[in-house]
Amino acid sequence: AEAAYREALRIDPTRQDAATNLANLLRAVGRPAEALPLLERIVQGDPGADSVGNLALALIDVNRPAEARQVALEAVRRSGSDPRWIEVAAIAARLSGDSDTACDELLPQVDQGRATETGAFEAAQAAEAVGDDDAARRSYAAALRLAPAWERLVWSDALSLPAFIDGSEQARAQLARFTEGVERLGQ
Repeated sequence: AEAAYREALRIDPTRQDAATNLANLLRAVGRPAEALPLLERIVQGDPGADSVGNLALALIDVNRPAEARQVALEAVRRSGSDPRWIEVAAIAARLSGDSDTACDELLPQVDQGRATETGAFEAAQAAEAVGDDDAARRSYAAALRLAPAWERLVWSDALSLPAFIDGSEQARAQLARFTEGVERLGQ
């Protein structure tokens, strides 16, 4: 596929579809740094929200979350608040160390049932970082409904501890949740 996209671009360097597909392929095979120049060129030629959002995703992939956040916010603006790009902007905020903003943007998505499994997982991570155990539990539960076999998610949920355990009943409940998570992983 990569060779075909490159050949299409060699024949006609203005083909946005071939450039987009090549960039997405490069990201998918773990070569996001190669995708960046393609995506930057695409955004110059096609200022649509999806093109801008794809650039934001690649910036996250190459560990440039602060830039990714700004680009994702532009995708949100251009899309009229598409939940996909709101989620990407919030994830970039969390990866930049701003878990409060990530919670503000991701938790409504989780509570309205619009978050993807990744968005719900990131909401849980952000909620844990700010000490909101209830929001973390809701977010892990939402993510598990969408991706019950995602190993990292199952482990993160099982190992998620409240900031303060209030008595032996809560400790037993936490142990039961951990045991259930380990059993799910063993299936």
